[in-house]
Amino acid sequence: MQSKEIHKAKLTGKEALGFIEHAICDGIVSPFTPPGNELNVFGRPVTYHTSDNPDFAIGLAISGRRSGIIQNKTPLGDQLRMAVRQQVPLVVHRLINGVIGLPGSKAFGIVSSTVQEVVDFSIIAHKISELSLVPGIHLIDNAFLDGNPQEVSLPSKSNLVNFIGEADGTFDTPTPAQKIVFGKDRKRIPAWYDLDLPSQLGQEKDRYAYSLELASKNEFVY
Repeated sequence: MQSKEIHKAKLTGKEALGFIEHAICDGIVSPFTPPGNELNVFGRPVTYHTSDNPDFAIGLAISGRRSGIIQNKTPLGDQLRMAVRQQVPLVVHRLINGVIGLPGSKAFGIVSSTVQEVVDFSIIAHKISELSLVPGIHLIDNAFLDGNPQEVSLPSKSNLVNFIGEADGTFDTPTPAQKIVFGKDRKRIPAWYDLDLPSQLGQEKDRYAYSLELASKNEFVY
């Protein structure tokens, strides 16, 4: 990445998505060939899992690492709903043909219709997910994923570092409900699963207890 604040380039949607995810993530699930062994903007190696299954990225996210998922085949079902329930911050880049809905997931959604939006919304989706602790779905139309390259403005390394921050960096806890759990500050991506600090996560509940969980989450949590 160049040292300029803004770098112009002509990229396809696939190239732009791969560039941004590699720049900011610790791990990526993608059906595409990894771009190489370059470090991300934080100087860390990026782990790739070449598949269409989100389990690998979810596992990274609950252990405190920033992860992204690029998929176009595997249905978004129980895994996404469980990630929402467990407050797992991650972004699924869903490659689609036309517009589809995401009923019942309770993840937030964002749609890109240009290559520049792929760049911008990929970064923004990670930021929103990590602040709210809610998974995000970034819908990208396949029509321009491999189409003609478009001129885009790419953020510099310093812009990305300052805006998105390191996965294990800390910041002021943004909501009252989160302050009850984490205190006045928290890690950007909490390590919900930590062998050094074992805890129970996502345990099964009967219908009544689960309804109370949903009611409290709807009232106090995004």
